[in-house]
Amino acid sequence: MTLNSFLRKCSIVFSVAGALILGGYGVLVVQAHMYRASEIRRFNSQLTQLASETPSLEAVTDEKVPVSTPTVSSPVAAAPTTPSSEPVLGILEIPRLGIETPVLEGIDDGTLRRAVGHIPGTSLPADGIGNIGIAGHRDTVFRLLKDVEQTDVILLKTLAGNHRYLVDSIRVVEPDNVTVLKNMDQRTLTLVTCYPFNFVGAAPLRFVVQAREI
Repeated sequence: MTLNSFLRKCSIVFSVAGALILGGYGVLVVQAHMYRASEIRRFNSQLTQLASETPSLEAVTDEKVPVSTPTVSSPVAAAPTTPSSEPVLGILEIPRLGIETPVLEGIDDGTLRRAVGHIPGTSLPADGIGNIGIAGHRDTVFRLLKDVEQTDVILLKTLAGNHRYLVDSIRVVEPDNVTVLKNMDQRTLTLVTCYPFNFVGAAPLRFVVQAREI
């Protein structure tokens, strides 16, 4: 076998391997996107259902409304909402950047491949005052976080209510700098991802966005 022939064969092998890797990555990206879209729809459906179950003030105080009324079964029953395989804590949105993603519990790789994760040990929206930590991958959901600006508004939708935050701090820190996650005496949201965004391999730093509730 000549050198040229050997090099051509190597080139073909590497090309095929590269195509397979890119194809596999593409499948994972599509699956993650479909998962996020499905969970967002499910969550919004739950919000709608909760709103419909809450009686209005008019219904409670209007004496013309009978105490009970006969009901007629619909020939087509509404399809029940299928429980998710894992609870969604809320929906995180940064409208200006076009980011919208479910928030799951935990920061293991399986979780962060599909969505963003609540950092264990940090506060939850229901806790009141505190620092809510949320992590995401820089090459998936949080890729657009590189364009965040101070005064950007971040929304965190939960079944108990919505929370709005205003970005007031953007910084890069060492991975072992856990002070960014320390508890606060005000309602705070901290987003964490790897940095630099275009780094190949395990990035050496962390990109941290902190926002206060408004």
